[in-house]
Amino acid sequence: MSMPSDDVVKVLLVEDDPAHAELILHALAHMPTMRAEVRWEMLFSKGLAALGSEDFDGVLLDLNLPGNSLKHTLQMPHLAAQRGVPLVAITSMADPETVKRCLENGALACLDKADLTPELLEARFAALVTLKG
Repeated sequence: MSMPSDDVVKVLLVEDDPAHAELILHALAHMPTMRAEVRWEMLFSKGLAALGSEDFDGVLLDLNLPGNSLKHTLQMPHLAAQRGVPLVAITSMADPETVKRCLENGALACLDKADLTPELLEARFAALVTLKG
């Protein structure tokens, strides 16, 4: 899929913490040249269902979701890859082992939530949509 002409990306955000989601939504809303249409799900099961039933340009997945082990959460990159949807893991615990496991399980990147900016998200989504295309 090539970049839509009006530079809109459809994003699935799976994040349980409303404060973190608000920061991520704010960064997505302030990307310099792209506009994000975001579906936010707080539960892993709802995010998985959305990924299975809707078309997205990319997924932002929190790795530390309540009621899920990291092993369980890392099932979503596999499903995203099967559907041809690039997935970026987001975490507050970006230790090298977690990053390695994310990448091994199909995530295209693992970003620390503390580093998320509108410019970084736009650059990441521009690259992801290009990869998807």
